[in-house]
Amino acid sequence: ARAIGDKEVVGDSGRCCISPNPKITCYSEEDFKGGHMVLVCDGVTDVGSSNEIGKGIYEMAQRNESVQDMSTKIVYHALQNGSKDNITAVVVKL
Repeated sequence: ARAIGDKEVVGDSGRCCISPNPKITCYSEEDFKGGHMVLVCDGVTDVGSSNEIGKGIYEMAQRNESVQDMSTKIVYHALQNGSKDNITAVVVKL
């Protein structure tokens, strides 16, 4: 998100390395009622796939864990698996 609209971002080759044009997709909130929205930095996805994160959230939700605990566990997992990049996780119950 930090590159949205930043048309000055270029790589070594002189070409844009991060797209300043966001991909926006809209969904109905009703389609996800009772689910969770998970926002993570690339430091999390460097060491875990979207499917792995989703499966973990599903399992934690089945145990009625709080969204704060879910976020904390995602960050802890990334650290334990050697991520050296930015590590942030936000989980929102829909």
